[in-house]
Amino acid sequence: MPSLSAANLRSARFEVDWSERHSFEGYERFHCRDGFDNRIELMAPGQERSGRA
Repeated sequence: MPSLSAANLRSARFEVDWSERHSFEGYERFHCRDGFDNRIELMAPGQERSGRA
């Protein structure tokens, strides 16, 4: 399965919303809407939580 990222979604002409990027402690997240106007939330551990510098 291919990796899903904001860049992939933008290249497929989906609008990506980062306005709540750091609103969930320890995670980064963004939202987009699918072709049926459903709001999709994607989140991943933030750098400090995943051990990446």
